[in-house]
Amino acid sequence: MILLAENREENRKAREFLSTETQPHTHPHTRARAAVAALVLALGGILAGPVIASPSDDDGKKNAQKIEEFRRFYNSRNVKVRRAAILDAKGMDGVEALKLILDCFDDRDPEVQALAQEALDVIKEKRAIEQMLKMARLGSDDAVKARIARAFHNTDHPAVMPVLRGMIKHRNPEVRKAVAFSLGEKSDKEAVDALVEAVDDEKAEDVKQKMFEALGKIGDERASPVLEKSLGDGPFALQVSAIEALAKLRTKSGVGALIEQMQKTEGRLLTDIRTALEMLTGEVGFKEDKEKWKAWWDRFHKGFKVPSLEHLKNLAEKRKAAAEAYAPRKYHNIETWSQHIVFLIDISGSMADKVVIPAGKEAEFNEKYDSRVKIDIVKQELIGLLADLDKEVSFQIITFASKVKPWTKGLVRATRGNKAKFIKKLYSMQVIGGINQGGRSRGGGNLQSGRTNTYGALMQALRVPESGKDRTGRLVKTKADTVFFLSDGLPTIGETTDPADILRRIRRFNSTRKMVLHTIGFDQANRSFMMGLARDNGGQYVLIGGE
Repeated sequence: MILLAENREENRKAREFLSTETQPHTHPHTRARAAVAALVLALGGILAGPVIASPSDDDGKKNAQKIEEFRRFYNSRNVKVRRAAILDAKGMDGVEALKLILDCFDDRDPEVQALAQEALDVIKEKRAIEQMLKMARLGSDDAVKARIARAFHNTDHPAVMPVLRGMIKHRNPEVRKAVAFSLGEKSDKEAVDALVEAVDDEKAEDVKQKMFEALGKIGDERASPVLEKSLGDGPFALQVSAIEALAKLRTKSGVGALIEQMQKTEGRLLTDIRTALEMLTGEVGFKEDKEKWKAWWDRFHKGFKVPSLEHLKNLAEKRKAAAEAYAPRKYHNIETWSQHIVFLIDISGSMADKVVIPAGKEAEFNEKYDSRVKIDIVKQELIGLLADLDKEVSFQIITFASKVKPWTKGLVRATRGNKAKFIKKLYSMQVIGGINQGGRSRGGGNLQSGRTNTYGALMQALRVPESGKDRTGRLVKTKADTVFFLSDGLPTIGETTDPADILRRIRRFNSTRKMVLHTIGFDQANRSFMMGLARDNGGQYVLIGGE
């Protein structure tokens, strides 16, 4: 939420200033522009005079053209045009560009605000950076300070780091979070002691998560004690960040703390700890076996030294072939130790089609599956998995075509009763829309309802609100930590259908959620998209059939 400047007189002057601009910005959402302009006025009227390079300079001309083009298109009431305007504006620079970008943070559309942050991140011009430094030190608008503090990760101006360090304990949590992000990206070792102290005092879990991530990126062993103390404390995503940071710090005490925490841990966090331990020790044969890790540590911890990265690489290659077989749960050959799983299933019309079987694989495929129909394969695999789940596991099934339909409000325990209920429901599940061989609509729906709302489905699985101020940046109060996403096509309906845009948004939303996203595809057409989703979100991709 944009926090407006509290000084009424300052806002009055800002409105007068905006009303006399020679090139007014007439977009209808104008609530925060007064605050931004007031900051500019209060800091010395830096917008007076030329703000871009001379017209004789080619770069200056291009920048001026970009600014004018942005003004023209951002005036639109069509949100998709405004998104396109700010997306295409990335790279415009200078103080005037800075002002226009800051204006965009008052847009009612959260995606426009996110794109504006990306545009702010690439501001490079010296006077613009100096203006941002003044706003960070002296401005009254905390929301603007947070935006600027985050953008500072991308500049080498010598005054930036002292300003960031001075804001570590800022009163506003969004500012603290942005400062931690930038200090981590800059790998600022001078900020380690202050960050460690701030972690001890921090109450906001989402801010603490960013501090953990920053300490991990900086990679200084002074941070190890506070991270070790944080293991097992707080929401799932916060614990993942502490584990990942310890893996990057590479300390002996961190190894011991992780093995100790492993003894108290169940579910997907076992895999996160195991991954960290393998990165730290080179031991790849123990998998999630708590007793083996503990026995190994009891025997070797006195003389243990964290191996070099090069040594770990060689060690892993030698031991890979000898790694012990272990059998966690599998879904479409993807292993998971998670005890809190979401199954996200595409039931759009094309899922009633048959998969294409690679040449020479017909007999093998037919032996494994009773049917070549995509939705039947989904049913067969998921029914088999549900039947074998332990009662300690909880799950949720979400189906989608044009509309997204969670079968339950949240996760349900894998009790005998629940498993029987959902196995029967899966067995009866049909696709929606599409045309069968007789020319009629399949699944009791129609063609429009049988389209593919991929973005809406993924947002539901990641527990992202459909709209509002909390779409990003908050730690989610959910136990779900792993998503299996099954689909055979590219997006055709929803808030956005552009695969690259969906990849970017899901990557951003999941940066705080830390959910693993596995993808199972049934068609080569969406292979790149499904592979990208898995790659960006710590998961694996499997193609069923295909050529």
